[in-house]
Amino acid sequence: MDALRPAPLTRLRPGHRIAIDAVIAVLLLFVSGGPADITDLPRWAAAVIVALAVLPAAARRRWPRTALALTAAGWAAVAALSFSVDPPLALAAAEEPAA
Repeated sequence: MDALRPAPLTRLRPGHRIAIDAVIAVLLLFVSGGPADITDLPRWAAAVIVALAVLPAAARRRWPRTALALTAAGWAAVAALSFSVDPPLALAAAEEPAA
């Protein structure tokens, strides 16, 4: 009889985990409605600011403190420029401990 196979998440390689984090960061970029709430800047500049606030969360496994600091700084900039009361989901994703 074959031994039990390990759970799917334990079979992932580090590159797979980073790719999953990158996909989640891109999904968070689309879910966050940050550019719609920044009205004083051109639309492209608002999109760049929100991307800079969300995309560092993709590097949370390799550089967790740096990813958390960049995501927090980016969302502080978004919060200073917008009128949104939405919670920064990317900040929560970057804060989650990487296994």
